[in-house]
Amino acid sequence: MIRILVLAYLTVFSYMASGVELVKSGERDNESKVGVGVAFTGLTGLSLYADTSYDNFAQSTVAFGRYGTYAITGDYAFAYRAAISSIPSITPFWALGIVLLHDQNNYWPGYASVDTASSTYVGARLPLGLNFVIPKTPIQLAAELAPSLLLTPSTYGYVQGSASLRVLF
Repeated sequence: MIRILVLAYLTVFSYMASGVELVKSGERDNESKVGVGVAFTGLTGLSLYADTSYDNFAQSTVAFGRYGTYAITGDYAFAYRAAISSIPSITPFWALGIVLLHDQNNYWPGYASVDTASSTYVGARLPLGLNFVIPKTPIQLAAELAPSLLLTPSTYGYVQGSASLRVLF
């Protein structure tokens, strides 16, 4: 089951990234980029990034934990590249996204869950974050807080935090 989910995740992200329009290679700062890296979300995993236009991008993570726990997120983000004019390498953003969480180890401490046969949760998230590209390198650091609402099999709200380190191409 997990292999099917990871394959579906990579297929959808590849489709989203295929719409990226690259400009002349001599204009590196204005070029659309694709990035791959590591995400730390309480779980650890793969982080993907793709510019879809100058002001928008898609990002996604697949993260794994102990005892079969995993989380998959996907977001479409709206960036504000000129918001901090004194530090142009910092880009604030907000996004609309989805989250899928498979939890075999009672991932939600203190949460009085309704006993359900399923331990796979699906929901929506609203990430707010910052991307920072280290000047003169292809390294991007990202941090976000994402208020999230799991909708099925039961409803639960929480705030998810994450940090990512990516290499841009």
